[in-house]
Amino acid sequence: MKKQLLTLSMTVVLALTSLPAISSQAKTTPVKHLPTSITKKTWYRQTSGSEGGFNDKTVFHGNTMRMTFSYGGNADWKLTKLRKSSAKVYYATLHYSKKYSSPVKIKIRSHKKFDIIEKHGVNSRGNYAGNENYGAMIFSTNKKPNVID
Repeated sequence: MKKQLLTLSMTVVLALTSLPAISSQAKTTPVKHLPTSITKKTWYRQTSGSEGGFNDKTVFHGNTMRMTFSYGGNADWKLTKLRKSSAKVYYATLHYSKKYSSPVKIKIRSHKKFDIIEKHGVNSRGNYAGNENYGAMIFSTNKKPNVID
């Protein structure tokens, strides 16, 4: 009896371990870089409609965003764990500094505009709930922040 129970339990364990792993990220594909339509241009960071405009110059070097701030100074933001969800939606971890990072959604609007939306935005409900009216960082090829593309 014990031998049959042991054989049955081993069969169940082997059957369960041979199943493919189910992941919450099953619909995304790992990629190395954002598309060249994004990385080969100079962008200007604006803000959502509820905030004032930054108008910071941004240039990509691989998966590093080189920010030149309008008030002086610069910084490098790095994208890691880049995953593609669709032709216009990517997910990544954005490292603002060595100590601070945040999961983000990169939504390509057109060849002249894309948005970066944090997973847990301030005063927003749900994941990646920001949009161009509130909570998204808007990057545009147009230097003037009040011009709509």
